[in-house]
Amino acid sequence: MAVAVAGLTALVSSNTVQADDEIRILPAANAITVSSGSFSINNPTTVTIPDVEVYLKEVEAEEKAIALQKQKEAEAAAAAEAARIAEENRTVLPVDGGQITSDFGVVRNVILQDGRYWSDVHNGVDYVNGNPNAPIRAYKKGTVVEAGVNSSGAYYVIIKHDGHYSNYYHMAAGSLTVKVGDQVSAGQTIGIMGSTGFSTGNHLHFGISSAQNSGDLNPHDFLPS
Repeated sequence: MAVAVAGLTALVSSNTVQADDEIRILPAANAITVSSGSFSINNPTTVTIPDVEVYLKEVEAEEKAIALQKQKEAEAAAAAEAARIAEENRTVLPVDGGQITSDFGVVRNVILQDGRYWSDVHNGVDYVNGNPNAPIRAYKKGTVVEAGVNSSGAYYVIIKHDGHYSNYYHMAAGSLTVKVGDQVSAGQTIGIMGSTGFSTGNHLHFGISSAQNSGDLNPHDFLPS
């Protein structure tokens, strides 16, 4: 005996089957009843055809639930990627509330702390903010490639970014909170403002360069407006 269900032919051969199964009616069975796509056999002379409309609605609801879950997963993945890209490109000022005392490209004739005269074309931006213990922040996500004391006695950090480097000089002695190889995020504290090395007073010298120790670039082209 064959039973047509929702366009399928079911040959009943077991007591409980799914609508998509092929089954054969047993002589001892008394009936076939269907609930949500399942067959239960009791009598071969009585067959209850499944409610196709209900069954198709259940299938449609399940398919919609799967599609919705996939959509949510795709949206979550897209949001995570957007957040990653935003973090890769996020920039902050290296000093909170900093005021520029000497800008990039200006010719300077200054008297250093030790009384010597110093003249140069400034290759960075000098910041003060009225706080002698102001935290110095990484301006962008990157990798620390130098951290320590240079030949002039200045405590400094150099961070490598994608295609350029940021430089932080004159920080307070012993205040560095990063070391070579550290991965830093934009806004992470890397030290405290100071006046070590060739300095005119408490400030941060911030620079951007195309190479690790050369190729000075205008920091304003990289800093947030």
